[in-house]
Parts: sequence; structure tokens; C-alpha cells
Amino acid sequence: MKSKLNQLGLCMLLLCTSLVACKKSADNANSEDTTAPSAATISATGAISISSLISTAATAPADSVYLVGCFSGKVKKDTVAFASLPSTVSAYLQTNYVSYVFKKAFKLTDNAGTAYIVVIKFNDKPIGLKFDASGNFVKVLEQREGRDLRGKGWHIGGRFDHRDGKHRDTVALSALPAVVKSLFTTTYPSDTLLHAQVTKDSAYVLLSKNNGLFATAISNKGVLLKRVAVDNVKGIRTAILETNLPANITNYLTTTYPGYVFNKAYVLSRAGAVQAYVVFATVNSSRYAFKFSANGTFQYFVLIN
Repeated sequence: MKSKLNQLGLCMLLLCTSLVACKKSADNANSEDTTAPSAATISATGAISISSLISTAATAPADSVYLVGCFSGKVKKDTVAFASLPSTVSAYLQTNYVSYVFKKAFKLTDNAGTAYIVVIKFNDKPIGLKFDASGNFVKVLEQREGRDLRGKGWHIGGRFDHRDGKHRDTVALSALPAVVKSLFTTTYPSDTLLHAQVTKDSAYVLLSKNNGLFATAISNKGVLLKRVAVDNVKGIRTAILETNLPANITNYLTTTYPGYVFNKAYVLSRAGAVQAYVVFATVNSSRYAFKFSANGTFQYFVLIN
């Protein structure tokens, strides 16, 4: 009897070991596969390469990078000059991406009509935007590394590994480098720090309140990079979980900024009544703050870093 029990225990141990090994293999499969995507994969995912616009610095892993979801099915794709784009495209970029650098544009034509893909650089990061035939903004396109065109869209150690949702870029306020915290407290002594994150290029993004919400980017050397006012609504600011946001807010972000990563959100209230919502999120390699009305209607965004 004892022998049979020992054999059963050994079998169970081998089975568990096998299952763990399989899981590890599955978890690592995406990160180990460095094969360039096939033409069929690129076409099936509606992808357009922007690899030439991506930095190869050590802090930003070099790999082929694509905009995905640009089109579906058979489509005619033509490169177009900026001057050939609808004037509404230029107006949108000037309003929302001040000091942007135009890089490339495409005109897509299929049975459903015409659309435009415009690639710009803002804060030295590539951003791909889709516009309809009249030049109205549709969405910011998700970026993926070539090896991740299929599947979940990222791998550990890759450019977009923050999409695992584990918030590994969050930094405890007590753990901020002394030069970063010193610059902030000296320059903005009336601000109350709320949250901190570190970017892949080692800059720190600090969220704070002072009769409004602010986002401040500071280099790891203690140099002020940027400060933006997110809102100036008077009232109480309370952190809120993503799951507690109004459904139309999450629906808007999912549709308009596919692949976004939720960072932090606050509900702004006065006299017990909700006034607005602010959501901080990472979209590809850029960090945004989105402002929504009390009923969850999108109002505007500001780019932080």
C-alpha cells in the first residue's frame, strides 16, 4: 500500500512539474519569438510599419514597430503629402499636438470609402492617428512590435510591456530620487503629491493637486521637462478605480485609444455632487490625461510626456 501511495505521489509531482513547465513555455513563447512578421500577418492585422521613426536607444528596445488596425480587408494605400490632407486634419493637430512634427501620411481607399493615416512625432515619440474622409479624428492607433502583431500585443521586456497591467512603472512617493523630489517641492511648494511614475526613458511623471490637478515631468537628473494643468475645477478630488468609472468613459477610451493602459483616475466633486472625471493613461509610449464631464462625456485631453 505504501509503495502504491509513493508511486501515486511521484506521478502527481511529475504531472505538476509538467504543467508548470508548459505554463512557463507558454508565457515565454511570445518573448522568445523574434521572427519577423509575414506579409500575410501584416495584411491580416491592417498594419503599417513605422519602424524608421523609432529610437534604438538602450531605454527603448529596437524592433520593428507597426500601427495596427489601420484598415481591414483589401484596400488601396497611397502615400500623400501633408498639403493634400483635409484642412481639418491640420487644425486638429495644431490644437491637440502643439509643436508636432509631421512624418508621413497615407490615404486608404476601399469599398467603404476613404480614410487617412497620419504619423507625427510629439515629445520625440511617434503617434499614429486615423481620420475619416472629411478629416475628422477617429482614433489614435495602437502600436505593436512586429513579433507581437498577433496575440496579446506585447511581451515582457518589450516596448509595450506595461500593458500587463501590473503598473511596474509606479513609484512610491517615498522612493522618488532626492533630486526629483527636491526640484518639485522647491518649485511647487503648495502642491500636494498624489502619484508618481517613471517612464522608459527614466523621466518621472508626478501627479499633484493645488486648486486643480497637475502633471509634472522631471528628468532623473532633476531637470524640469514639462508641467501641464489638467483641470481647474474647484472641489474635492478623490481617487477612483477604473472599474468604478462610468461605462461610457471606458467605452470611449477603448474605442478611441485601443491598447491604452489605465494609470490613475480621480472624480472631482463639490457639495457632494460629481463635477467631472480625470483619467490618466498611457497610450503606446505617450502619457495622457483625459477630462470627462460629470455624465462621462469626453471633453478634452492633454499630453503629459
